[in-house]
Amino acid sequence: MILQSLGRQFRESDMNRINPKQAIALICVLLAIVVVIHNEQNRRERQKEATIAEQQRKTEETVAAQKAAQKQQELQKQQEAAAQKAAEDAANAHAEFLARFTNTNFTRNPGIETVAVAVADESGTMNHTVGAALVNRFKSERLNLTDAFFKPALVSGGLFNDAFNGSNDLFNKLELAKYLDALLLARQDIQYSTNATLGNIVTANMHLEIVALPVAGQIQNQAWKFMATGAGTGPTEAREQAEQRTIKQISTDTNMSLVQIGQNH
Repeated sequence: MILQSLGRQFRESDMNRINPKQAIALICVLLAIVVVIHNEQNRRERQKEATIAEQQRKTEETVAAQKAAQKQQELQKQQEAAAQKAAEDAANAHAEFLARFTNTNFTRNPGIETVAVAVADESGTMNHTVGAALVNRFKSERLNLTDAFFKPALVSGGLFNDAFNGSNDLFNKLELAKYLDALLLARQDIQYSTNATLGNIVTANMHLEIVALPVAGQIQNQAWKFMATGAGTGPTEAREQAEQRTIKQISTDTNMSLVQIGQNH
């Protein structure tokens, strides 16, 4: 409307001869209006650009936050998967460790204490012959003895000597409290000698140490020792005779018993 009014004035002035001062004033007003309009347009354009830039910034921040959250979730999933795999690997390694030393596929009977028997001979191997003799000697209605719980690796791997010498590492490493009430361990030692005056007859002096070790039951800690001598034309024959005599001592000894808490000798 201002421009229209000025235009009318301009036309009327033109018709009545334009006054120079009025023309200049009119031009200045027009210029001022143009400047105001231009500035307003620029202001609105800058405001629009600022709004667009702010929206773009917020959009970028949102996308960046989403990517960061997604990356964090992926990292957490990777960490959880790694932790789960580590736990599974540890469980598998432990299961393999247990399987290397023990046979746990048996059932325990309520009210009956389970005792694992293991005998190590002088060569560092499992001696099931003497082990069977100990099972037969101590078996009863209240005790279930087995010579099959431990595998040969128990002796060859060094765990046997640690347990025999009083270490509890075997109990913890093999989780024996889950399966056993006590251990009955025996260790053989043999010295050989040759008598030249008797045709080189070989003599075997066998020593057998036996210990009863409580695990989770009522059996008390006990120990026994046996000694026997065998003779033969060679070490094998002499050893066999000494071992048979040791087994006979075990089977006929009336003082040996796996004493339980509250039970008299």
